[in-house]
Amino acid sequence: MKTLIIATVAVVTLAFAACGENSIAKGAEKTIEGDLEKQIALGKLTATCHEPPENAEGETFDCTATTTDGMTITFVGTLTKKDHFEVVTSNLLTVDDMQKLLPVVASSISEQVGAAVAVEDLDCPDGNVVLDADGNFPCEVTDSATGDKYPLTIKTGGLEPGVGARDLGWEIGDKIN
Repeated sequence: MKTLIIATVAVVTLAFAACGENSIAKGAEKTIEGDLEKQIALGKLTATCHEPPENAEGETFDCTATTTDGMTITFVGTLTKKDHFEVVTSNLLTVDDMQKLLPVVASSISEQVGAAVAVEDLDCPDGNVVLDADGNFPCEVTDSATGDKYPLTIKTGGLEPGVGARDLGWEIGDKIN
């Protein structure tokens, strides 16, 4: 597998005051189920957040949100100051991320296989993409010379919130019959 490193945007970063909420966790859940749900555009989200150890700048906390079809989106929250936080997804690629990532993958495949592979030869999920537990997502690649299709797994090595893919790579499987 050829490995690439790029810095995709690690998605939806917003800051909100938790004022008026009983806890930072409840404020983050409300944010995820409200504004972030709309931006993520994968349907209704049910969020659960853990309370940070202290209400102090720099403290982090984890959240998850489940979509109606059972996908789990993970988040990292960071207190930016007392009663204010940012919530960033840690396993979601946006449409913008995909537009930056796919040309890099197509170019890498071209170099490795010795034949031109265009972004149009890659068939990946539309919209925002939730990565699996290993930081991967499935696509297909079409050999433009023959029309043969192959399963393509794009591997991110996981996402570093606010930075991007930790270790971008790909793997092509056997021809699809």
